[in-house]
Amino acid sequence: MKGRGTYFALVGTLVGIVALASLPSLLAPEPRKAAVRAPQRPVEAPTAVATASATPEPPKPVERLLRAYTSLFKTAEKDERVHNITLGAQKLDGAVLEPGQEWSFNATVGPRTKATGFKDAPTLLMGEVLPGMGGGMCQVSSTVHAAALLAGVDIVKRQPHSRPSSYIPRGLDATVSSPDHCWEGRQDPNTCFDLRLRNPYDFPITIKTLVHEPVKPTEEPKRALTVELRGIGPVAQVEPKWKLYATPPFEKRTRRTWRKGEWKKRKQNGRNGVNGGLTLTITWPDGRKEQRVIYSRYKPVDEVWWVGKDWPKDQDPWE
Repeated sequence: MKGRGTYFALVGTLVGIVALASLPSLLAPEPRKAAVRAPQRPVEAPTAVATASATPEPPKPVERLLRAYTSLFKTAEKDERVHNITLGAQKLDGAVLEPGQEWSFNATVGPRTKATGFKDAPTLLMGEVLPGMGGGMCQVSSTVHAAALLAGVDIVKRQPHSRPSSYIPRGLDATVSSPDHCWEGRQDPNTCFDLRLRNPYDFPITIKTLVHEPVKPTEEPKRALTVELRGIGPVAQVEPKWKLYATPPFEKRTRRTWRKGEWKKRKQNGRNGVNGGLTLTITWPDGRKEQRVIYSRYKPVDEVWWVGKDWPKDQDPWE
């Protein structure tokens, strides 16, 4: 019986060994059948979408008002002068001074002729107020000069009037002229007057012009010309102060006409001259301070008498 027990124990052991050896194959998962895929459509590349982590572009600087100057003119004056001022302002509107650029008033406005739309209007010629093509343009150039000066823009070329102007303080005016020969290459310094500016900043400056009703009521009918300088800024702070140096006396002179008779008429009142300087105290955006002086010499205004053809040559009409 002992041998038989040993036999069954041995057989049981072998069966147990076989069972343990077969256990991994019994526990292993059955192999999967190959999946049958449906035909797929081509997939388009996804469109890039900005996420919150993307860096947004900085906003572009916006132009703002840097400086402005306004001058008044009478609407009761001849329509020709009002027309010229309005036309000149329109031709200037939108002009741009690039950084470091030298800008010319005459080159921007162009010739003042009938073909370009201008008319004859009162203007200063040889010390007298006489009709001239484009009369009134000096008020436009003076208003531009004042706005530019108060913004710290470099004044490259400027000529004062022969006499102080009624529409702008002394030292802020700038006369211009546009004879035909000035456009033919012959720049006579005695007759070709231009206003030239240079932009000292690292951003462009845009000139905007507007002809409008005055903000404050006036005793007589007037309109206003405003010149604005616009850019991203900032610009200098400028404080102007006028100083009088001398007042040369005026002279009296006679103009003989072809009209017969011994008549006389005082055509123009005399006025003493004015020599002075406009001191500019400039504070630049970086804190630097500077002083400049704009000199102006206004000639005396002669007292002018018109006399008839037969007026005695040895007699002065003012005696």
